[in-house]
Amino acid sequence: MPSSPTAVQSDTSRRNGARSRGPVTGEGKARSARNGTRHGLFAAELELAPHEDAHLAALLGDLGRRHRPVGEAEEHWVRQVAVTMLRRERLDALEMRVLDLVMEGAESVREAGSPSPATLLRYRARLQRDHEHAMRELAAAREARGR
Repeated sequence: MPSSPTAVQSDTSRRNGARSRGPVTGEGKARSARNGTRHGLFAAELELAPHEDAHLAALLGDLGRRHRPVGEAEEHWVRQVAVTMLRRERLDALEMRVLDLVMEGAESVREAGSPSPATLLRYRARLQRDHEHAMRELAAAREARGR
């Protein structure tokens, strides 16, 4: 386990970070904009693969029939529930790829460009919290209109 940085190392790192102004080239800015989209679990905008488009539509249809949202607020929370379900399916697929790497004897999952198993557990916990939050908000919106 690496030791903590010394005071001099921390000070140097802080000074170097203060000088940074981020990417300057168009290519660098584009790469930086995609930083959070390696696996698409937590990207601000959900980018759908062609096969996911129809799947999300089916989830929204099923959840819409089940919850019968009324108004924009309820429709928003139904969509959030569907999105968290889709993201959990993405996580399932990512976990399977990581397990395959481990079974194949990969020395470091991270070197293969995949998150560590511990990181995957954190992702799963966050997606569970996001899903539960969306369900609570949907229930609260329905309750507020007297359903």
